[in-house]
Formats: sequence, structure tokens, C-alpha cells
Amino acid sequence: MPSCLLIAFVHFFWCRTLDYALQDAFKEFLEVRGINVELGNFLIRHLHNKEQKQYVKWLHSLDSIIKKGLESG
Repeated sequence: MPSCLLIAFVHFFWCRTLDYALQDAFKEFLEVRGINVELGNFLIRHLHNKEQKQYVKWLHSLDSIIKKGLESG
């Protein structure tokens, strides 16, 4: 199974019940529109990086709040 979340979702929930011709047609439909494993992997990396940046920003905010509390206490 590909690592792309979208294709994995489709495979797990839909393709188990669809006949093979319809599965192939659906895969082709997605690929023609640029929705493929490469796109899925890009999105996973991009979202992971975005989440890490948000986490670091939150940690800096938390650090600032704690330092202000210690200074005023």
C-alpha cells in the first residue's frame, strides 16, 4: 500500500468493496489530476514541518509566559 494518506484512505475504505475495473478507473482519475503518492508524500512532509514550527512557536510562548511569571513573583 502506498504511503500517501489519501490513497491509503481510499484503498482501505473504498477499494476493498469496489471491483478491480472501478479501482483502476478511480486511480487513473486521481492521477490525471495530480493526486498521487508523490503529492501525498509532499503533503505529509509539509504538514509535519508546519506542525513542528507551530510547536516551537508554542514552546517559545510558554517560555516567555513562565519567565514573566517568575520575574513578577
